[in-house]
Amino acid sequence: MNTSAAGVTAADRLRSAVAARVEAEVAEAVAIADFAAENEWPVDAEIEVVGQRPARIGADGTPLLSEFIALEIAALKGISVGSATWLIRDIVNLRYRHPRLWARMRAGDLPVFRACQLATHIARFTLTGDQLNRLDDELAAQAAQLPWRRLLGVCNGLLAELVPDQLVDRARAAREQRYVRKLETDDPSVAYLSGRVDTADAIYFDGMLDRIADILAGQGDTDSKDVRRAKSLGILATPARATLLLAEAAETDHVAAQALRSRAGELFDAAGRRRPPRQQDTLFALGVSAERSANSVQADPAVDDLPPVDPVDQVWLAAQAAIPKIRWTSPKLLPKSTVYVHVAESTLMTGRGPVRVENVGPVSAAMLALLVGNTRIRVTPVLRPFENVAVDAYEIPRRIREQVLLRDRVEIFPFSSRLARNQQLDHTKPYRKGVAGQTRAANLGPLSTKAHRGKTHGHWRLDQPRAGVFWWKSPAGFEYRVGPHGTTRIDDDGLLGRAFRNALWKHDHHHGDQSEEPDQNQASDA
Repeated sequence: MNTSAAGVTAADRLRSAVAARVEAEVAEAVAIADFAAENEWPVDAEIEVVGQRPARIGADGTPLLSEFIALEIAALKGISVGSATWLIRDIVNLRYRHPRLWARMRAGDLPVFRACQLATHIARFTLTGDQLNRLDDELAAQAAQLPWRRLLGVCNGLLAELVPDQLVDRARAAREQRYVRKLETDDPSVAYLSGRVDTADAIYFDGMLDRIADILAGQGDTDSKDVRRAKSLGILATPARATLLLAEAAETDHVAAQALRSRAGELFDAAGRRRPPRQQDTLFALGVSAERSANSVQADPAVDDLPPVDPVDQVWLAAQAAIPKIRWTSPKLLPKSTVYVHVAESTLMTGRGPVRVENVGPVSAAMLALLVGNTRIRVTPVLRPFENVAVDAYEIPRRIREQVLLRDRVEIFPFSSRLARNQQLDHTKPYRKGVAGQTRAANLGPLSTKAHRGKTHGHWRLDQPRAGVFWWKSPAGFEYRVGPHGTTRIDDDGLLGRAFRNALWKHDHHHGDQSEEPDQNQASDA
């Protein structure tokens, strides 16, 4: 451990430097707020036609300020007048519209720039005084524990509950800004694609890229998954190829595969040249049912006047004629995309209120139709999600995995906002062969690869005294408690800090999993 001549470790010095930076940022924000207060414009003051005038830089509920206030702050900070104006706006909004968040920021529990971002985000909505107070209360209560992404999610969830109609209007406006563009890179052999599309389309498109990439892997493509996904985009750019590829993959039974090979042999010779088309192939290519009888076809004057099949694309012809069972409307050709939507019973009953969409965030119930689009939906109810279930094997059954992912929505490392479904599930107490019931929700938690390795090899210590509550101790000796409401940094400096730490530790362990092993009647082999 690196220790200075004064006996202070590098970790302690870093901690002190972070505290000093936070203190300086808070002092700057308070100074700007005080400077704004000194330049408030009296409500009843007369306004000169020529000369200094008032301006409302902040949102509703903030005072009028001198129009020239931004000039002074811009010069003092060495920034543009525009940047100074935005900074004043954010700080004034925070101080006058969100007093409890302002107090949290002054206490160092919420970074200044994050507090300003929250104030700016909320100012985009038209809210009553009571609604502002509700937001202020609930966000301030969680500001110290939650990382930014989760705190913003809480804010959006509250907005979905308070002003759902405004969220729907904003969503409709956002849909008017959809686009897809091709952009150049520094290498002419590759290009960027940038887009803003419907969430439902993005989910489906992502799922289709995965599906085609997996098909390519099954055909022997050894490139990485990312490269195969890029190839999949090129395949989707030629719909005939994509249709044939997906149709071939959908026809998995042996008989259909044999029929495909036989039919392809009828269409193409050994050199890959197309044979002269038969009449039924022509009808297929032009959309006429292949199941019509010969008599009915001859009796149809429109068919007699059909143009020659050329230049019908031979790949499209092969896809249509070789696999007549598959149509473009077949569900077999759709990607399998799973979207997890968490809905409260009250929202289901009333149709109003927030819902949480994993990988998207909180939205109003009215916005679900915009998210899922015209897709097929399969509802999977979650019954008794936290029932005590354990197995003896190291492998984690799906039921227990779902228990953990429903309980721990994000990674359990301090202040992490990584989604739990994208992480590994780690045994809190290392698995020991021969001990019954070790694989259970109360002994599991989602961790990223780096955090998992840090716990295993990097001297990070982890304890889970009760299901969903985790105590970490870093190699430098600092402690963190991670639970459903976020992360608490344990500061045991001084008598009061140690008393708080010990009381919290005893509370978690007293209400925790009392036995190392669950009831043997609930344990089984996976």
